[in-house]
Amino acid sequence: MPITITVDEETGIAVGTGSGELTLDEMKAAARDLWNTSGFGRKCVLWDVRRSLFNATPSEVRELADFARTGSRLEPGARMAFVAGGDLEFGLIRMFEVFREDDKVETYVFRDLEQAWAWLREAADCH
Repeated sequence: MPITITVDEETGIAVGTGSGELTLDEMKAAARDLWNTSGFGRKCVLWDVRRSLFNATPSEVRELADFARTGSRLEPGARMAFVAGGDLEFGLIRMFEVFREDDKVETYVFRDLEQAWAWLREAADCH
């Protein structure tokens, strides 16, 4: 799978690391894998997709946001950070962020990995 999921034991932050071209189905599968990852406290997620290319249309981005909102097992108040490498990916993730604005999960897209980690660590408790 183009996205691997790990959990940082120290912080409790789940990290999804992507590589290569990602399709809508692969992104949905990664979300399902995240939701079923043991040891994940369901509060903080970092999607590191700097080495990924998205093969998604705006309507697919909306579909992914709807899928994530309705199927998510993240707790209310959880934080989800994305780190994008390219302008297209940044823009598509920004669309995803906007489509999820009314969700109970805070979503934000970054270009810098350390800024994303810092934002997640601001959360009261990721465990």
